[in-house]
Amino acid sequence: MIHIFTEYSAEFTTLQGGRVVLPCNLTNPSYDEAISLIMWYKGDSELPVYTLDVRKGTLRTAIHMIGEEYRPRAYFDLFNDPPSLKINPVLKKDSGVYTCRVDSVGHEQHTKHYVTFTPRSDDNGKNLTCRVKNPRSSEIALEDNRKLNVLYKPKLTLTLRNSNGNHRIKEGTCVYLDCRVIANPQIRDLQWKVDGRIVTSNQLTGIEIREQSLKLKNVTRGLEGRYHCTAQNIVGISRSNNISLVILPSPEPVQNCSVENLTLKSMKVVCSPGSRYEETKYHLVAYTTNGQQLLVNSTSFDCPVFIIDHLPADTLLVISIHSSNSQGNSAAVVLEARTLSSVEEDTRETTLLSVPLKITRHSGILVLT
Repeated sequence: MIHIFTEYSAEFTTLQGGRVVLPCNLTNPSYDEAISLIMWYKGDSELPVYTLDVRKGTLRTAIHMIGEEYRPRAYFDLFNDPPSLKINPVLKKDSGVYTCRVDSVGHEQHTKHYVTFTPRSDDNGKNLTCRVKNPRSSEIALEDNRKLNVLYKPKLTLTLRNSNGNHRIKEGTCVYLDCRVIANPQIRDLQWKVDGRIVTSNQLTGIEIREQSLKLKNVTRGLEGRYHCTAQNIVGISRSNNISLVILPSPEPVQNCSVENLTLKSMKVVCSPGSRYEETKYHLVAYTTNGQQLLVNSTSFDCPVFIIDHLPADTLLVISIHSSNSQGNSAAVVLEARTLSSVEEDTRETTLLSVPLKITRHSGILVLT
C-alpha cells in the first residue's frame, strides 16, 4: 500500500494495481506562457520519469516524454485542478518519493511529495536518507540521514540442542533447550513453561535455568510435555514455538531371581520383571564358573522364566539374566547354581547357592561387579 501526502494536506492511498494522482502546484497565473519544462523525478534519480516540454510551443501543444518503466501507465493531466501526474495501474516498484520540478522563463518551482512506509523489525538500525541533487549541476547533492529505531515485541525461537530434529529422549540423559530472543527494546522477563505450567530451577528434579537456556538433568518420564518460552518488553509479550519431549524409558533389571527344580542336567530360573513401559525381552546366559564355556544362551519374549537343560552334572554355573528394549539393555542379575551329582539325584537332595550381583557387559564379555 502506498501513501502520498501533498502540500494540500491530502493523503492519496492506493493498493498495488490501483490508481494514484500526484498533484503539481503551478502557482504562476500566466504559466501557459512562462513555463518551459515540467519534470517529475523519483527518489534520487537524475533522470526524470516524466517530462513535459513546452519550449517549442504552448502547454496544449507540449511534448510528453514518458520513462520506459511508466509507459503507458503514466499521464500528466494539465487540465486537472491542480495539474497532476496520473499513474494507472500502480505497481509495487512505483513506491518512492516523487518530486515535481517546474522550469519557467524567470524562475524554477519545486513541489515535493512524501511517501510514508511502515517499518519492519529488520529495518531497525538502518539509515533513512533524504538526498537532493540538481541534475543540471555537478555540485555534490545535499542529504540528511536518520537512523531508524524500530520498537517491536520479542521474536522467540525454541530449539532442542544437538537433537537433529529428534524429540524422543532416552531416559537418564541430559537435555538442553535454548530460547533465542530478538527484541527492541531488550526483554525484561523470560519464562519457561511445560504444558502451561511455569518451570523454575529445582536441584531435586534436575532442572537448571541459565539466561536463555533450560537444562534438564537425567530426565525421567515426569519431565515429559510440551515446552515453550515466553518473553516481554515494553511493546508486548510473545511466546515461542512448542517442543514436545517424549522420554523413552530404559529397561529395569529383573528382580527376585531364584533357581528351582534342580536336577542332574536341568534347572528352572524364575525372576520377577522390572517395570515395563514397552515391549521387553529377557535374556539368560550360563557359563562354567571359569567363564571358558558358554552353556546356555536363551531369550524369553514373555516373562523372565527359563527352563534350561542338557547341562553337565555336578557343575557350578554362573547364570546372568538381563532385560532389553529399543532403548538398550538393563543391568544384569547374576546367580550361581550347581546341578546335582548322581548321588544327590538319587537322594533328591537339593543344593542351591544364590548370590544376586550386578554386572556390566563389555564387548560380549560377562564382567562381575
